[in-house]
Amino acid sequence: MLMGQALAWPIYLFGNREAYDAKIDILASLNLGWVYIALFVVYYTKQVVSSNASLARNHAGVLLPNHTVHKVMVSEGKPLPYALLEEEGPVGAANRAQRGFDNLMEYLPMYLAYLLANGFVYPFPAFLNACVFFVTRVKYAVDYTKATDARAGAFALYGMAQACMEGMLLIAGVKALLRA
Repeated sequence: MLMGQALAWPIYLFGNREAYDAKIDILASLNLGWVYIALFVVYYTKQVVSSNASLARNHAGVLLPNHTVHKVMVSEGKPLPYALLEEEGPVGAANRAQRGFDNLMEYLPMYLAYLLANGFVYPFPAFLNACVFFVTRVKYAVDYTKATDARAGAFALYGMAQACMEGMLLIAGVKALLRA
C-alpha cells in the first residue's frame, strides 16, 4: 500500500491536477468515493485469501507451479506417491505457461476494475499503467514458461503498476469522500 501511495501522489500532484480534481468533484457530488474505497477493500480480500493459500501450500511443501496435489486412490493400506505437475521439458514449460495464464486471469478482474475507475479521473496515467501492465504481464508469462524462478522480476514490476493503480484509486476515493 505504501508503494502505491508513493507512486500515485506524484501523478496527482504533478500531473493535470486541475482535471483530476474536477473529476474527483464529480465523484464527490455523486457520493462515489465509497466505490473507490470498496475496490481497494475487494483487492485486499483477494490478497489475504491468496496469501492464505500460499501459506498452506508452502507448509505442505507444494511448490510452484503446483497449486494442488492429487492422490491416486488405491485399496486401503497400499499408499502411492502424490501426482504433481511435470516441471521438466516441453510438458513442464506447457504447465508453467498455463500457470502464467491462470495467474493473469486471477489478477485481471481487479486490475480492470481499477483501470475503469482510475481511467475516469486519470485517463492518460491509467493508459500508461495499462501499457506497463501489458509489458510486465507478457514478460511474466514468457519468463515463467522458461523457468519457475524466472518470473519474479516481471511480477515485481507488475506489482508496482498494480500498487500505483491502488494509490490513485485511494487518492480519488478519499478526496471524493472528504468533498462530499
